[in-house]
Amino acid sequence: VGHVTIHSGGTWNNTANEPVTMRASLTNNGTFNSGTGQYTFTTDVNAVWAGTSGLTFGRNVAVQASRTTNTPTSVAGTLILSAGVTVTNNATATVTGSITGANNTTSIWTNAANSTLNAGNALLATGTLNASAAGNTVHYTGAGQTVKTPARPVEGDGFAPQALRSVRQ
Repeated sequence: VGHVTIHSGGTWNNTANEPVTMRASLTNNGTFNSGTGQYTFTTDVNAVWAGTSGLTFGRNVAVQASRTTNTPTSVAGTLILSAGVTVTNNATATVTGSITGANNTTSIWTNAANSTLNAGNALLATGTLNASAAGNTVHYTGAGQTVKTPARPVEGDGFAPQALRSVRQ
């Protein structure tokens, strides 16, 4: 599937719970019923998750090409980042399962300024967490989680020590 836009009043319904592969952006301004099939995002490295209605995935999501989240996004399973993938979060992302990476240095989650990540299980045991932007927050919402040390910011990137917040709930 290429670029998908769900317009206001429109509905995406995966009632058969089929796995879905998308090669481009996904914009939801209507109703997105993902079902429980795995969603795999490939190909378009400039793709975004966007829209006014947010995205809720009922199971695992595999990200095989970098993308940006500009809408509240929830994953009710594991979020899997392939090697060479960066996900840039500009909104609120909630993952009840683990966020896993395939490569320690090239599977990257970046929390942009004023964004929030709610991590319900392991957070990038393999992979890199960039959480140095002003006003971003990482919440550890599961029991007994290991706090991931964010990547050391590059000097001069605007990092302010007080901007780094990691909250255990």
